Amino acid sequence: MLQQSETERFRKQMLLPGVGDIGMAKLKSTTVLIVGLGGGGCAASHQLALSNFGRLILCDHDVVGASNLGRQYLHNDATIGIKKVISAQIALKKINPFIEIETISKPISLNILEEIKSRYDNLMIFVSVDKFHAHYLINKFCIENHIPAVHIAQLGFKGFLYVFDQNLSNFCFNCTINEHFELSVDPNSFDDSDPDLPYLAPIISIVCSTGVVEMIKMTIGITEKSLSDRLLVYRGIDHEDIFEPRQVNKSLFEILKLTHSSSSKRCDNCAKCSSHTAKSEGVF
Repeated sequence: MLQQSETERFRKQMLLPGVGDIGMAKLKSTTVLIVGLGGGGCAASHQLALSNFGRLILCDHDVVGASNLGRQYLHNDATIGIKKVISAQIALKKINPFIEIETISKPISLNILEEIKSRYDNLMIFVSVDKFHAHYLINKFCIENHIPAVHIAQLGFKGFLYVFDQNLSNFCFNCTINEHFELSVDPNSFDDSDPDLPYLAPIISIVCSTGVVEMIKMTIGITEKSLSDRLLVYRGIDHEDIFEPRQVNKSLFEILKLTHSSSSKRCDNCAKCSSHTAKSEGVF
């Protein structure tokens, strides 16, 4: 049950189709684990707090540095040198004092995932880390435990979004990556500490906000226009990077839908076909 002051604060959100008192109660009873409190985690947790998800669990082992402040806007000069999860917690409590916030200042692990699952039933996960193995680990855990999740990535003028809906999804993160990224990406060599990797705050915000909308829809039960089994790609300009060659005449927003053949091999991770085709549903 929302407090009267909460109802006043979120009255505009409650007017949305499918939200109302029931939808807000579902959001309030949901716990979201945010993995990574860099640019993506800051943008996502900010939007999750503004949407009044009841509990946020912040997981990141790093501390705030000066080079983070250009895109990780929950942090500031005064929090340089302290743990990112603590810096984010301080900012988020000012944004929404009604939500609960827990912090985990460790790298994500299977033990952490299992411990959180043992404590909370209505659990979702937002993944915003540069390490591929963390995405694979979390996606496998979500598939096995029927936990909805959103994964985002950003590099240069590009943003990427993958949604796992336990009721609708047929393809794992691994299959999605292998299908759509044409250049060879070595997950073990992709290092988020590389000072030459380019990031841009507005693009991070685009994919994170879209991902939070999908989390709201999954929570309140809206399946219309779900991004499940689709890879959303935002290309601000056409440039080559470690993910793909230069793309010419591609949509600004491209939605790639995964399909599969019943005769193809099964993927060990998602238990679906490992031989896929993709159809572009780019809109503009």
